[in-house]
Amino acid sequence: YGSKISWADLIVLAGNVALEHSGFETLGFAGGRADTWEADESIYWGAESTFVPKGNDVRYNGSTDIYERADKLEKPLGATHFGLIYVNPEGPDGSSDPKASALDIRTAFGRMGMDDEETAALIIGGHTLGKTHGAVPAKNIGPEPMAADLGEMGLGWHNSVNEGNGPDQMTSGLEVIWSTTPTKWSNHFLKSLLGNNWTLVESPAGHKQWEALNGKLEYPDPFVKGKFRRPTMLTSDLALINDPSYLKICKRWHDNPKEMNAAFARAWYKLLHRDLGPVSRYLGPEVAKQKFIWQDPLPERKGDIIGDAEISSLKSTILSTDGLDVSKLVSTAWNSASTFRGTDKRGGANGARIALEPQVNWVSNNPKQLKQVLSALKKVQKDFNAKSGSKKVSLADLIVLGGVAAIEKAAQAAGFKDVEVPFTPGRVDATQNQTDLVQFGYLEPLADGFRNYGHGTTRARTEEILVDRAALLTLTPPEMTVLVGGLRALNANYDGSSNGILTEKKGQLTNDFFVNLLSPAYSWAKKDSQGELWTGTDRTTKSVKWTATRADLVFGSHAELRAISEVYGSADAKEKFVKDFISAWTKVMNLDRFDVKVENPTTRIMGHLLDLPDEIHTQIYTLIGDSDRLALFQVIYVNKRLHRIASPLLVRHWPLHPEILHKEAPARFALHLVRNTHLQRNVKSIVFDDLIRIEEDDPLVGVDGLDELASAARQRFPELANDPGWHKGPQRPLDNLQLVVLRWYDDDDPGNIQCAAPFFHLPNVKTLALSALSDEIPIKSISEEKDQIEHSRLGLDPDIYETRFPVGTSPIEELFLEAACLTNRGLLTVVSACKRLKKLVFTWRNSTRTTDDGQNSAPLILTRQALLLHAAFLEELAFSLASHRFRHDTSFVNASSARMECLKECFGQMNKLKRLSMDIHVLYYRSAACRIAVYGAGGLRPW
Repeated sequence: YGSKISWADLIVLAGNVALEHSGFETLGFAGGRADTWEADESIYWGAESTFVPKGNDVRYNGSTDIYERADKLEKPLGATHFGLIYVNPEGPDGSSDPKASALDIRTAFGRMGMDDEETAALIIGGHTLGKTHGAVPAKNIGPEPMAADLGEMGLGWHNSVNEGNGPDQMTSGLEVIWSTTPTKWSNHFLKSLLGNNWTLVESPAGHKQWEALNGKLEYPDPFVKGKFRRPTMLTSDLALINDPSYLKICKRWHDNPKEMNAAFARAWYKLLHRDLGPVSRYLGPEVAKQKFIWQDPLPERKGDIIGDAEISSLKSTILSTDGLDVSKLVSTAWNSASTFRGTDKRGGANGARIALEPQVNWVSNNPKQLKQVLSALKKVQKDFNAKSGSKKVSLADLIVLGGVAAIEKAAQAAGFKDVEVPFTPGRVDATQNQTDLVQFGYLEPLADGFRNYGHGTTRARTEEILVDRAALLTLTPPEMTVLVGGLRALNANYDGSSNGILTEKKGQLTNDFFVNLLSPAYSWAKKDSQGELWTGTDRTTKSVKWTATRADLVFGSHAELRAISEVYGSADAKEKFVKDFISAWTKVMNLDRFDVKVENPTTRIMGHLLDLPDEIHTQIYTLIGDSDRLALFQVIYVNKRLHRIASPLLVRHWPLHPEILHKEAPARFALHLVRNTHLQRNVKSIVFDDLIRIEEDDPLVGVDGLDELASAARQRFPELANDPGWHKGPQRPLDNLQLVVLRWYDDDDPGNIQCAAPFFHLPNVKTLALSALSDEIPIKSISEEKDQIEHSRLGLDPDIYETRFPVGTSPIEELFLEAACLTNRGLLTVVSACKRLKKLVFTWRNSTRTTDDGQNSAPLILTRQALLLHAAFLEELAFSLASHRFRHDTSFVNASSARMECLKECFGQMNKLKRLSMDIHVLYYRSAACRIAVYGAGGLRPW
């Protein structure tokens, strides 16, 4: 499947499928995990340098008391040993103590977000299948992959005993089989755990495990048929019956296996998906319908989203509310949004959980100030929603909008009058019942260098915690730097202190923080013994001017951060600083907006055209069209979005080609469809309109001209005489119009069939080439086909038609191909008509031609040779030719075989012909039919 599925999804899906294959019914599966192709060096795995059985001296601060230390595992670590996923299966420090093991299990799984029932379910369910491997001593095992010889090719741990696998397999060193049916789902684990007496033994590899010495020999050896083993368990398994809480759960599930199965299904689904973020990020058809609190659910939005007028009014109201100033509004918005963790997509501003427990009382949020701001914003919300009609504003939106308004005010105070901070409304407010108190508690910051809250520990310094927090917020070093400088200028310290506020203009969005931090006019010295607080002394007056923390001074002392700070502290960087701060701020505010496609502000500076909003595109294309009509046509072929935006502008401009199609009747029918908007289904009609327009003073352009055309049509086709309104209004289906188009077969110029091209793109006539035969009339030879058409009735079921006439057997299709394949122009038209003809034209009709058919046929032979290898994929086909300037004629008589050879080579290099781009430049020098054909292919974009 290649890149259609990520390794991250595939590995997890394989485990899910294995469970289902064993007979277990899972809750489902969601994709959406991305592969990380570079190790994240910011992850803290622990300070130890050795693996298990050692590797836990630092995380327990040197303690060897396996009972006392259990709940004192260093935060934020979850594994009890460096190099393990969670706990040592032989017990803490290999002690074989089940009671102490239970304490470690509760701590480790608790930090994974699992309660006692979920923990028990994962252990029981996980040990229902499979076995551990410890058949040979560790001395027979080679080094790990990174230390192994080059020829090991990344495998490592080479086992030198016999074949090194199967009955001699060695991984953990423990040799345990938990169930009598280790490949089928059952309740045997609990039956064995609770129904046997256990004795401590050693595995063949010398590791401690437990065996029921009086147990039955009924556990099948996986490698020797007819051989059986006694029940075995791990120390971490016996922990479940040596802890009162776990034992109670095990006994209940032993008697109620269905309850156990349901609990494991929920716990397993949580284990696989809890780092995917909200359900809106889940992909695939097997997403569980049930919603869980660990997914941080949000309510459905009530009311319409506020628009620009309401946003402007609310900003004014917020700024004029008593008790709300720049510092408080910025602090509240930052505290709300900066809880986001890019690692598991939790936290963020959406949901306004900052107004709920536990966040509302976090010390880092300055609860007294926070509650004052929330109270004021709730009043603004209540007053607005009471008189806003269908449009409603959430508290979550108001919190972010308050920060937006404050920043705009601060920027204006700094001299930037036209600054506008982007704001995307649509957030909702979560309830307390939708908030997991315990798990949200882990989002509380130990320190937040962005607002000078807290300080470092013996393990991590203040500035390191700042960088870690920036990494969780997915910030780049420049984004982190500009945000710190801006928040200092906005006086956003958590407690209102002056630490790091290196400016005389508090509340103004200036770059003073960097100017003064980097100034040689000040010397810095420690203010306390820990080196957390520093003073900046004026070298001239010897008086203390500033105070700052380690989270401030790192921007002058660290080489990379200093280089960035120098940019923002330069004399001409004021405007850049403001713009970059707003971009980084907007990014943080929108990190959890998975409900909308949020533009990444950091890419805006690259000027990527497709990142611009629709209104900017409209302005651009209006200007383009007024100065360069060809460029406007180029835009509509790029992608669906630009096609949607640019197509309506085509009606402003004259046609690309001065040439007028000689076959005016079908062209005028197309014009009729354009003028009768009820017959339009998409903007393709507008393109045709532009292709068939003539000079403005031509009388046929107006309604009278159309009536004149209709009169001429009735003279040519008598069957229309009794229906004078056939070309007006919706009172009739397009039957007569289809008939006219089908009959537009001129013996003098069979290529005229290309004039029917516009009608292939209308729903009622898309089966034009497939539904024109009558059951009553026998199939005649191709020479009699015209008469057959005139007596046909329309609307035969396409499915019946396809059954009756396999590809290559329909007289109607033969007529089309006979007419169309005489010229490249006609060929392109048929290719654009429908999938069936697109495939047919290259695999059937063209295969009968030779180079003796004439000069126009030679290129088709070359094309056929190139395409026959890709016949199965021709439904995705459109022409692509070398970028040469072709003549203005429509027959391409002079198109050299070299150009077709270029096309052949292009096809030959494609493994699968799923899409072929069209060089839009060629369209400028071709007929209207070519543009129709390319347009009809759909889904193409130019090189």
